[in-house]
Amino acid sequence: MFDSGERVVARQALAELKHAVHTLQALDPTHIGYDDVLDLIRDVETVKRQLATVDHAVINEVERRRLAPERGCTSPVTLLVQLLRLHPGEASDRVRAAAALGPR
Repeated sequence: MFDSGERVVARQALAELKHAVHTLQALDPTHIGYDDVLDLIRDVETVKRQLATVDHAVINEVERRRLAPERGCTSPVTLLVQLLRLHPGEASDRVRAAAALGPR
């Protein structure tokens, strides 16, 4: 798990991320200029892609620690389906992407 410092940093970062997402969800895009809408969608896409790298690292850590069997699951895919309520195909895609693109 995290050491206490890493746990605090992770929880704080996630709290800030959740707050930022809520702020963006509250925006009314009809009041944003044309160029600003294009900038917004470009920036949102950049952040989504950056979050995928976090997903890859965490999924690889789930695999490395063999957390699926510890939680009574037959595979990391099954764990993601149960834990995150993902469709099995999406869970499988994420595990494959983590293996191919994530840090080793």
